[in-house]
Amino acid sequence: MKALLSIIAETARSELLEIDYQWRRDRWDDGNIQSFLRHYNRNVHLNRINADSDTRVTPKALDQARQSRQPLYYEAYDLYRLYERLLARDFDDDDAGRVLLESLSVPETATLFELAVIFELLNAFSEQAEVTLRSIERGSDAIAVMADSNWEYRIYHDNTGRLRFHEPVPENNSVQYIRQSRRALDRHRDIMDHDTRRSLYSGRPDIVIERYPMDQADGQPNHVILGEIKHTESRSTLSDGIYELMRYFEFAKPDPGHGGWDSSSYLLGRDDISLSGFIVSDGVAFEPEVSEVALQHLVYSWLGELSIDDLFVFN
Repeated sequence: MKALLSIIAETARSELLEIDYQWRRDRWDDGNIQSFLRHYNRNVHLNRINADSDTRVTPKALDQARQSRQPLYYEAYDLYRLYERLLARDFDDDDAGRVLLESLSVPETATLFELAVIFELLNAFSEQAEVTLRSIERGSDAIAVMADSNWEYRIYHDNTGRLRFHEPVPENNSVQYIRQSRRALDRHRDIMDHDTRRSLYSGRPDIVIERYPMDQADGQPNHVILGEIKHTESRSTLSDGIYELMRYFEFAKPDPGHGGWDSSSYLLGRDDISLSGFIVSDGVAFEPEVSEVALQHLVYSWLGELSIDDLFVFN
């Protein structure tokens, strides 16, 4: 029992409290964790027992606890054995599976599909390039960096990378649509008592991939790929995703906050940077028509066979 409580206390103190996100507090409240740690540290009976999270619990001690008539001890046995099954990744066990379902914060299906697509791509590309993963955090830098003998690739998820997709409202009010847009923004600002970001458009692709020549990794990319992911078998939903991509193509610009390349023009009109895109679905029967915008449709089940060159076929 003391070893089990020590494991729980160590996990709460060194891991849970270190997670500074609201989703953790919603599930494991700071006050409850601190209250548990106070009770654990101040219990005079526990303090007399010479055991901690590193103590090896013997089979004999486990068997004695299992046969005890005291709920405190035989329940500690059950929980300790559950802890061992979790360490052994025995997730087929009903109790171990229930713990995972009740304790893990699983993303929504759409986000989970996006991550599945990204890691399927990275797994396929790892056959050709060295892949380095980064922490998955909103607003963080690239989720992964890949490198081979010629190129460095930076992959972003839910992040615009070194680009921006924001079209401000122009100061010139000569067009009626612009005048009315500005008026709506002004009214919103007055009602909410804070300044509204004046924009006609603002967006963020599901995936941004930037390719840099290996000897110019601190400069500008020579190819940028924008990706949209739709967990769907519906042609209509796929159509919505393609429309989103077309808007990303139109408004993609270098972010002036990142130095090293000219941020004055849209990528679509530049000759020195190739711009292409892809959309991933769960299996919609669709082949994009040839157009001035380079677009591929990928089905999730195909991704494991994809190569980096397949993705960068448009240069």
